[in-house]
Amino acid sequence: AGKPEGLIELADNEVKGLEAGTYLNNYKAGLVEPVEGDVSRLNAYFAFALGEEQWLLVKQLLAFMLLYPGEKAQWFIIIQGKIQGIGKKLLAQIVQKMLGTRNVRPNVSFKKLVSDHSTLLEGAQCIFLNEVALSNNTGKRKELTEEFKDFVTDDNFIINPKGLPQVQIVNLCNFFCFSNSETPIYIGDEDRRTAVIMAKRTKAEIKNMLKTEGYVHDLLQAIQDPSAFKWHLINEIGKDLDYDMFFDAPPMSEDKTAMVNANRDEFDKIMKMNHEGLSFPFGSKVNRDGTNHYMYKGLINLADVYKVMMKDEKTDKWITVDPQ
Repeated sequence: AGKPEGLIELADNEVKGLEAGTYLNNYKAGLVEPVEGDVSRLNAYFAFALGEEQWLLVKQLLAFMLLYPGEKAQWFIIIQGKIQGIGKKLLAQIVQKMLGTRNVRPNVSFKKLVSDHSTLLEGAQCIFLNEVALSNNTGKRKELTEEFKDFVTDDNFIINPKGLPQVQIVNLCNFFCFSNSETPIYIGDEDRRTAVIMAKRTKAEIKNMLKTEGYVHDLLQAIQDPSAFKWHLINEIGKDLDYDMFFDAPPMSEDKTAMVNANRDEFDKIMKMNHEGLSFPFGSKVNRDGTNHYMYKGLINLADVYKVMMKDEKTDKWITVDPQ
């Protein structure tokens, strides 16, 4: 994306990971031309369903893809909602029509993305991952999340087409994830790759907007002809777009804080609570029997903490291995 079709000459690393030389670019841009038009109802519906600031963030990422084709943001958006039918699938179809059918994967499972012979990343400008729920086990969820974040950040990727030799491809793909799970992926306090949007509307509210108020017709019309939406993204959202925001950490919103907290296991929750209250191991402690005096002095000594935790009724059940 962002380069002419056909034979092109590239300088060394002009496209990250590619040597200088002559290349055949078989990318085909979408055929939809931006045309000024009325997108007020489309904006009204998604601002209602997701929240005004959240919908703006979605549009900013879409505008980035239109204004800077061939570049990838260093973070992705996950839209989490407890109800089905808020229009996530329709949004994916609008984006596919706008960017070009062959450039967008609108309905991909995480399992298919990471499978041994997957070629879904090849030539993709945008992928929508549906029903993301990596694991109920926190440790496994952490592992799979790190694996997925490589797709978000790496400029090049090795794919292994079935029956063919491995090949290195350029990774220019941006990601949206959809999920109904409270903990679809693992994100911690230091996360710099995930923007979280939680759809909080009820099923009745969404049904009223789509059916009674007739917004479903506006969404379907946008799938058929997203030219006005494309113009809106390029000319109205794009005019104030901060290019650097796509290479910095996404905003730490209330929605993201809620997902961070949902990902904490019991040990994490106890440690966070004790840190905030400056109690053990972030404060001094004496066991009930008067032994093992623990004095906190601003640093934690692993061996000392371990001994006291072994006798602490709140934390002893998490101590399973010797730290040495």
